[in-house]
Amino acid sequence: MTLFPIGPYSREALPPDTYHHLDEYGMARLDWNHKPGDSLGGMMRMYFVYNDPKLVTSSASMWYFDSSGKYVGQRHPILPPEDHPMSRDHYTTTLLTLKLNHMRTGNESSMAKIKEITDNTGYIISKMARRTFGLHWWSKAIQGKKFYQFLYHWFGIISAVFIYLPVYAILNPIGNYGKEVDQEDWVPWPDGERLQDLPKYRQTISKILYPSYSMLLSGWQLYVLDGFPLLRKIQQSVYRPMIGKTNYVQQMLFGKKDIPRDKVESYKAMRGGRWSGWLNSRNDRNMRVFEPPVQVNNVDVDILRMLYNETQL
Repeated sequence: MTLFPIGPYSREALPPDTYHHLDEYGMARLDWNHKPGDSLGGMMRMYFVYNDPKLVTSSASMWYFDSSGKYVGQRHPILPPEDHPMSRDHYTTTLLTLKLNHMRTGNESSMAKIKEITDNTGYIISKMARRTFGLHWWSKAIQGKKFYQFLYHWFGIISAVFIYLPVYAILNPIGNYGKEVDQEDWVPWPDGERLQDLPKYRQTISKILYPSYSMLLSGWQLYVLDGFPLLRKIQQSVYRPMIGKTNYVQQMLFGKKDIPRDKVESYKAMRGGRWSGWLNSRNDRNMRVFEPPVQVNNVDVDILRMLYNETQL
């Protein structure tokens, strides 16, 4: 089988031709919200598919010692860290960008930056975010430290087997959200059902279940981990039952084979963050296909195709 093409990519592209674009600071923006505070996540996704080293440099520059000697993470150059504290998710996506760069190029400055960020944040990322034990272990594991790689895998497996999977098995049928549908069968809001329209108890159950955006981030964390391949496969397999059946990006990040090529080939980019959301009644976003179609920096599609090229061929 032939590889799916990736791209085109342009640092100069702007909406409506694209929804992932770079602003005057070289930072990623998403056209559906324009929030600069989400930029570091967009940078990681763009770097994964387009391999632009300037994205790595820009992401790394958001972590530094300020004038008082305090180490800070900044979401975007226009957002003061004291008013817009760094989150765990954006801490993680910064490290993912740097680790991807190190994996692809052997660039030791990226690994040095990972160590700098990890050592200087400790368990306190910002005034709004704390680094959990699992995230701390993963931050050490991606530096090649075998003990933390082992610890992270075992912690993830045990958590899934004894907490996440039993909770899912009990509560998901009560929530009755239905199976995920294919993109072509999806009915967007307001004609289709949305989580906010469901009874309160079903909304509460959805909050208790493992969130889709967290699952996607966990998948990326596993993607960059080397060492202990058997434990990695076990961890992927115990989380996979909680993933939507048509969320092909998450399925591949968690080791699934036999992804239907025709679904990958026909997939169209969706507003609302398809790969971190749901195409069933757990959906809480305005998820719909972009009209007009994305012409350049089609990140939603290119991530899917690149993972397919890597894992299915």
